[in-house]
Amino acid sequence: MPPAFIVALALLLHGVPAVAEPVVAADILLEVTLERTSVRLGDPVALRLVVTHPAQTNLAFPDVAALQSTGLEVLRVLPGQDSRAFADSLTTVLEYTIVGFAPQVHVLAPAVLAVGYETQDGQRGMVQPPDPVILTVASVLADVENPTLRGIRPPVALPEPFTALSPAVPVALLATAVVLLVIYARNGRRQRPLSLAATPEQRAREALEAAAASLSGPRPDYVLFHTQVDGATRKYLAERTDLPTLTATTRELQRYVAQNGTERQQADLLLNVLKACDGARWAHEYSGLAAAHETLGLAFQLIDSIASNGHHNGLATAGPRPGRETSA
Repeated sequence: MPPAFIVALALLLHGVPAVAEPVVAADILLEVTLERTSVRLGDPVALRLVVTHPAQTNLAFPDVAALQSTGLEVLRVLPGQDSRAFADSLTTVLEYTIVGFAPQVHVLAPAVLAVGYETQDGQRGMVQPPDPVILTVASVLADVENPTLRGIRPPVALPEPFTALSPAVPVALLATAVVLLVIYARNGRRQRPLSLAATPEQRAREALEAAAASLSGPRPDYVLFHTQVDGATRKYLAERTDLPTLTATTRELQRYVAQNGTERQQADLLLNVLKACDGARWAHEYSGLAAAHETLGLAFQLIDSIASNGHHNGLATAGPRPGRETSA
């Protein structure tokens, strides 16, 4: 029997453990993938970090503050389950849902995406991708610095056969009106005015009251509620003010009102409502009925403030400005 075999057998019988090979940086691999490299402003995108490492290795992924330092917002961090890549190594996955609210090219340097590690024997180090990750965020506006609302198209002209009505048409319309008046008198019920004839404030309040119905029941639909509040607020502001609420994102509106010197109280009401709606719609961030009712109250306050005070340094109402004389 060879002497080397005898020594190995003696060590095994005496319970001497084998010495593990030290872990080197080459045993830890990092792969970074971006779901899309170009998105529109406000669209979320997934950033995925996959680390292959020996078992019993502690990892430290990039924190949210490091990613936000690049100008991006982190909506969600979703850890994945470890899976075995090889006989003695594991694969750990962490996915960030990021979004850009500023139209620009965001560069995530390798140092921002670096992952720290500590092995079982106490070795520490960092592993990072070889190249930066680049995300291009494009604006939804043609001119970001000077956002303007599109003009309303004129109505399409009616064809000639419909413009020249025969004498029998007014008679038929009059007869229909008489029949409707008779039915109305017999029923004795007052018909509610059509919403199209209501003021923008009335239509906005009706829309907010309809949104509140989404909160009833044992399982309130917070996403639907905040979507309806966001839509009602933006439509009202599009009718009453010069803000591009139907085309601009919340971040663009924040910059717009800041540049135009909007009255502080109205600007705070507007941005608080839209930010709460964005958080619930995109990141599913909501704190229950109390927070939802608070957002609803802020939307009502915004409508009352604009209706009673008119324009204030930026929330300029459409039509003649309050407090100014108009020429005849």
